[in-house]
Amino acid sequence: MGFFSKKGPVDPCVICGKDSKASGQTIKKGEYLCKKCFRLLRIEWDRWERMPVEMREDEVSKLKDDLKKLADFKVSRIVGQFLYIDDTNKKWYTPDGAFMTVKRPKIFDFSNIVDFWIVDEDGNSTITQGGTGRAVAGGLLFGGTGAIAGGVTGDRISTTTSSGVYILVKTDLPDCPETKIDFGIIGEVKRQGGAWATARNRANECIEALKEIYDPTKKELLLMSKETVSSTADEIKKFKELLDCGAITEEEYQAKKAQLLRLYFYEGFTQEKA
Repeated sequence: MGFFSKKGPVDPCVICGKDSKASGQTIKKGEYLCKKCFRLLRIEWDRWERMPVEMREDEVSKLKDDLKKLADFKVSRIVGQFLYIDDTNKKWYTPDGAFMTVKRPKIFDFSNIVDFWIVDEDGNSTITQGGTGRAVAGGLLFGGTGAIAGGVTGDRISTTTSSGVYILVKTDLPDCPETKIDFGIIGEVKRQGGAWATARNRANECIEALKEIYDPTKKELLLMSKETVSSTADEIKKFKELLDCGAITEEEYQAKKAQLLRLYFYEGFTQEKA
């Protein structure tokens, strides 16, 4: 059945319960989506038509879960229409629709935040401000706190115009490692001009809110975990080299390896419990 068919199914939409006749899409026999809810799937209609029923049902199940999370979200405060915060359940999201409307946003826990930056783009390259919300000029995108990732020559960076101001938030979620809070600059605007100043003020407001809900120990624990993994791997490698050169037996190597792995998992467990 085509996406714009006027002879769609008359059965109610499985998401909202409304009549799915107008441009409805079939999930399987007897189950349908209305046009509005189908758009929330963010799947092209021709790709949907080629999907097996199992995949369609899986996508609809994800949509139902996301909409339930949104319904359960208790808005405690809204920061300039760009950042919604639920202090009761310790969750947050940023609007995902046009003109800052809320459709099907990705909802994060406070604890998912690892780091965040203000990003100010010019016409040639991306220049940013420090890490964990600090407004310190001179860093580049994806640098850590005060760090620089990659090099951009000074003569390539325009200091008079900006083509975008947003906050980049890094998370610990594999399916969404980062998200943007965009402040709506379209085209190039003059730095220090009204549109740029408005965007920066909005960004600063959101930064302050993120600082309130951000747990700095989250990043520290992740760094500690990475250091522990590296240290454990190095120690195992040393004993493997001793085994290869005949300095220790296979039994001694396996015993030491097991000891190091037990220590690693114990340290990881105690860090999580702390």
